[in-house]
Amino acid sequence: MKIVSIDPGTKKCGIAVVEDDLTIKELSIVNVEKIRDVILQFFQKYDDINVIVLGNKTASSYIENKLYDIIHSKKLHFVKMEEEFSTQEGKEEFIKRKGFWRALFKDSFDEWASFILAKRFIEGDKIYGEKKEVSS
Repeated sequence: MKIVSIDPGTKKCGIAVVEDDLTIKELSIVNVEKIRDVILQFFQKYDDINVIVLGNKTASSYIENKLYDIIHSKKLHFVKMEEEFSTQEGKEEFIKRKGFWRALFKDSFDEWASFILAKRFIEGDKIYGEKKEVSS
């Protein structure tokens, strides 16, 4: 099972594709207006995505609306996660994996924040509201 997780923002989003064993398949930062196309590309590349996790703060409703038809047409599980401190935790994860010196030259950790959201989901932590299961 793979999870697509999104750290939403007003101009850009961190996005990750993560296996349920926390193996990272994709990490990127994308323009908000391209999020739908990027998600569709992930579905072409990976056939076992069945969860979308979305942070619950900045612009999350806007992103949810952009992905509404994908969520429903593919009958995905959709979950909003508490994203408080996810950027800080993402930065710490980056430093742990890549080193402190590389972090000094990095402007944004949004993609790593999206990984943290997937990790929280997998570990069953900090779900915001209820898990939304989409049925036909």
